[in-house]
Amino acid sequence: MNSSRAQKKTERKSPGAPGLLPETGRWADKHGEQKRSVLKMAFKGFLNAFLRLPCQIVRTGRRIVVRLLSWNPWLEVLLRGVDALRAMSGSRPAPRGSSPFRPLRC
Repeated sequence: MNSSRAQKKTERKSPGAPGLLPETGRWADKHGEQKRSVLKMAFKGFLNAFLRLPCQIVRTGRRIVVRLLSWNPWLEVLLRGVDALRAMSGSRPAPRGSSPFRPLRC
């Protein structure tokens, strides 16, 4: 009985990094390389590239604006993942043909 529960847990598909970084469109090769390098990245490198970003959070009215205060080469990948999450959640469709470097509005 317990082994079937464990098996069901492993069979569930969760949207992880492979699901959040699509490899479609004109730049599929470049996006595939970026995705593979993110998946191979060491934990400290991942922390420094994606989580320890200096930012300013501004609350105005009903909006929360996140302003990134520095640039690193992984921001393109991070913002593509944010766009994919927004598209998956259905809250706002991902804008077509827009630059990934724009202010994030939550």
